[in-house]
Amino acid sequence: MNRAAYSKVEGTTYERSGREKWRANALETRCGNTDTVSPDDALSSFAVEAYKVAYQEGELPAQVMMADVTPFNQETITDMERTQFWTMPDAEDVLQECHYIDFDGACKGN
Repeated sequence: MNRAAYSKVEGTTYERSGREKWRANALETRCGNTDTVSPDDALSSFAVEAYKVAYQEGELPAQVMMADVTPFNQETITDMERTQFWTMPDAEDVLQECHYIDFDGACKGN
C-alpha cells in the first residue's frame, strides 16, 4: 500500500486524492509517515509521525500546515516590485526559479 495515498481521520481510513495526495507525497518524501489533520485546499494540515511535540498530557505528532499556491509568471513582476529585492544579491535567479506563490506572496520552486 502506498502510505501517502491513504490517511486516517478520527479512526476511519480513506483514500487521499487531488492536492491532499500531492502534498502528502511531497511531505512524506522528506519527513516519513503523515496523517491528514485537515485536507482543506486553502490551508491543509498534516501530522508528522516521526517528530513528536511534548505536552503535559503526553506526546503528539508535530503538525505541518501547507497553504495553497498559485502559478507565478516571472514576466508579470513590475520594475517597482523588483526594487523590493534590493538586499538580495541573487534576486533575479530566485525569480527565475519561482513558479508558484503562496497566500502571503512567498515564492515557491517547481
